[in-house]
Amino acid sequence: SIVGPMIGGALAKPVDNLPWLFAPGSLWDRFPYLLPNLFSAICVSLGVVIGLLFLEETHVEKKKQRDRGVELGNYLLSRLPGRHSKAVAAAKDNDEEQPLLSDSEDPLPSYLTNGAPAGLPSASSSSERGPIGVNVAGSAQGLRLEAKPAAARIFTKPVVTIIASYGLLAFHTMVFDSLLPVFLSTNPPEHPMPISLPFKFADGFGLDTRTIGVILSVQGLYSMVSTHFLFPMITGRLGPLRLFKIMSMLYPLLYFVTPYIVLLPESLRMASVYLIVVWKCTFSTLAYPSNAILITNSAPTTLTLGTINGAAASTASLCRALGPIISGLLYAMGLETGYSGLSWWVTGLVTIGGAWVGLRITEPRGRMDEKDDIEASPESQAIWDAAGADERRTEQD
Repeated sequence: SIVGPMIGGALAKPVDNLPWLFAPGSLWDRFPYLLPNLFSAICVSLGVVIGLLFLEETHVEKKKQRDRGVELGNYLLSRLPGRHSKAVAAAKDNDEEQPLLSDSEDPLPSYLTNGAPAGLPSASSSSERGPIGVNVAGSAQGLRLEAKPAAARIFTKPVVTIIASYGLLAFHTMVFDSLLPVFLSTNPPEHPMPISLPFKFADGFGLDTRTIGVILSVQGLYSMVSTHFLFPMITGRLGPLRLFKIMSMLYPLLYFVTPYIVLLPESLRMASVYLIVVWKCTFSTLAYPSNAILITNSAPTTLTLGTINGAAASTASLCRALGPIISGLLYAMGLETGYSGLSWWVTGLVTIGGAWVGLRITEPRGRMDEKDDIEASPESQAIWDAAGADERRTEQD
């Protein structure tokens, strides 16, 4: 987000920016934005390859399955000079840490002075299993892995509300990110239309791609600083839910104000652009992490995190796909009719809807796979009682 806009701005229109390398009349002259897109495609392809070769599974039920991509990545790393000895040492350490018995093997019989002989069912063997056949001799981890809620229990009203707010947030922030470079690059009209405030005016900044790239790089740099310093400080005071609600209510003002900066005097224009960029970045770095925390906390169990995050990501992707299309059509329509702020104001109405949805978000109750939540059901209460009884017997022994 910092270097990318600079590179994109420098590679756009290479015949004009790099005439010593790209000749006029070539492919790069006919398609002036081909080079930055090719560079982006190469970066994305490189990220896909790295993910296939080195990204490991984190799902509790899937991470023990064989991953041929990771195996290929480890093999390629082992072929690098100086990596073979490290791989052998790591494998040796891994072998030394392997348990004597795997999970699939039966445990060795235990011989207790006050217990039943090995191979015979003990008196407490039936009590060590809960009423629904869940082993509670160890901990509640087995219960967490076996309790997988149905879809109706996953997508509850609070979860759907948070996902909807995330989709609306993704929609209008993508509109801003895609519309701002177009807004800054729009040339002032050759034949200006009469201005009739507060809504009828059409103008542009006419900035070149290199300058816009620098502006977007400043945006990325400030976002990094704001995420690491500003967000932890504010969310520690307000909490993610209250912070997200405040951001949702303040977002409409940003979209209603932005188109008016083009009417400022020339000496104040660039300062207003950077002010708007900082404003937008501050809101984004506060709203997105807050919403992500709410989505994570809304999951009924840890096993449903992937399902909920997948639904949220799909919703956001759909909204991000629709945002530039709708805003682009509205922006072109606004320039033709003399209302250059039309797209911004319509998006502002969307943020009002996002604020309405955000205010309906409730505090997540916690996960069902946590002890406090498991104790809510009679069956689970019996399991925890049995586990507590076993623990007390162990302490007495």
